[in-house]
Amino acid sequence: MKELTLESEYKEIFKTAGNRLLVLLFGAAWCGPCRMMAPYLDKLETEYEGSVLFAKVDVDELPDLAEDEGIECMPTFILYKDNKKITEMPGANKTKLKELIDQNK
Repeated sequence: MKELTLESEYKEIFKTAGNRLLVLLFGAAWCGPCRMMAPYLDKLETEYEGSVLFAKVDVDELPDLAEDEGIECMPTFILYKDNKKITEMPGANKTKLKELIDQNK
């Protein structure tokens, strides 16, 4: 999963996604639930290869972006389609995340 640590990388990921669903994980290296979700996200990335793009935003590296997106807890997943925010999900709920991806891909 691509890790975004620069604002330019954040902007570029939307171009890369095109019309595919983009799932951004807002988290931090020290966040236990974020680390717990990592293997599951790797699995989802393989399962949805070509139709869904996954990336991680380190809130310690991009605090202004996290604030602009209203991130209040970690992890928070935000789903975008066609450069528009569709929905967000705070917390490490694997089942709910998969449901949101399936509903919006």
